[in-house]
Amino acid sequence: SSEQQGAGIQLQVSLPERGLFGLDLATGVACWNHAPRTGVTQEQLSFAERMTLLTPPLALDGRVVVACTSDVSSIDYWLAAYEASDGSLAWKTFVLRGQIERNLFGQQIRDFPTPPLVATPEGTRLVVSTGLGWLVSADADSGSVLWSRPYPTIPLPKPRVYTPVVRP
Repeated sequence: SSEQQGAGIQLQVSLPERGLFGLDLATGVACWNHAPRTGVTQEQLSFAERMTLLTPPLALDGRVVVACTSDVSSIDYWLAAYEASDGSLAWKTFVLRGQIERNLFGQQIRDFPTPPLVATPEGTRLVVSTGLGWLVSADADSGSVLWSRPYPTIPLPKPRVYTPVVRP
């Protein structure tokens, strides 16, 4: 979204869109990228083109694993793995939907910080702290969720003014 001002109050800010790119290690030349195509509707974009990365990519056994989202009204937390060789989708798994601070108009006003993905030492499982109140373990080969457990979170304040209250 673009930056918008109203009566001297900042109503919206531009948030980064983080796409995934594969580069040749020797030359630095892009081998593939998941940047959204221009001139097409949102519905015509592939899963990879619609997603914004939530975490740094995790290289794991010839694949690149990421946590990502695309929904502008909530955080739809997905895990996805792409083949490092060509960027093709190996698997995707919807994990959960959660909320973060929003302004009075329901718009996300800051970037969603979330911890990086972690793999077990043998590389067979992912351990994911979602930043949304759930700790999740997933199979690294298929993306299947193996277990999930809630953890305490600070409740979201209700937006009552144009600028949101920030959780401590």
